[in-house]
Amino acid sequence: MGARVIRVFQVAERGIDNAERERLAALVTQAPNLAPMAAPVDDTKHQAALLAVYRWHREWSKTARAVITKRAYLISLGLAKRQSTRKEKVVAPASAPVNTAKTEP
Repeated sequence: MGARVIRVFQVAERGIDNAERERLAALVTQAPNLAPMAAPVDDTKHQAALLAVYRWHREWSKTARAVITKRAYLISLGLAKRQSTRKEKVVAPASAPVNTAKTEP
């Protein structure tokens, strides 16, 4: 038996018989001819809902910043960021060469 025949028997054991394979083949031939799905044109309700949530969050965050004074709580709520304790390194300008050779006095 050829390898193709063996594969056909294997998929038949899994429930994909000849009729199912013919149905799937018909779907495959139809797929390139289908028109793409159009996106919904009226998106005003969705945009209005997003705007309402944005405005609510903005008002809530202003209230939370006014009421909550502990910085750790503000950080856990996402209303503040951690402060870095390290100072940034000062980088020498590219035009000034840096001498790394050790000189003895």
